[in-house]
Amino acid sequence: MHAPAAAFTAFSTRGVSSFTVCILVLLTITLFILLLLRLCFGTISIPAIWARYEKKAKLEDAYARAYRRREDTLYHRDWAKSRGAFAEAKRMEQELEGVEAELDVLDDKLSQYSSIDGEKQEGEKQI
Repeated sequence: MHAPAAAFTAFSTRGVSSFTVCILVLLTITLFILLLLRLCFGTISIPAIWARYEKKAKLEDAYARAYRRREDTLYHRDWAKSRGAFAEAKRMEQELEGVEAELDVLDDKLSQYSSIDGEKQEGEKQI
């Protein structure tokens, strides 16, 4: 018999059934997974992890939309300046400031979700 198989049969013949060994192995694996979740995400709750992921995805989508709006506004402002429509360019400049303020707010919110090592940012609710 091979050494690992002989060791297992010797272990299982000492009064510990193979069912007990399987349960202990599954318990060890489960505890390891829970520890990993706690270390990586700060919680062992799968719904909390999923909600955090969805919220971050929504913030990233909003940031991408605001960034595209900023690029479009820059293009139209420059185009208005090149045509000599300075009143329209001034209106576009004000709109650009509003979009950049929105980008700053979204960037601050996204910075709370930047780390995946489980460290809680200030203002974030402990789960």
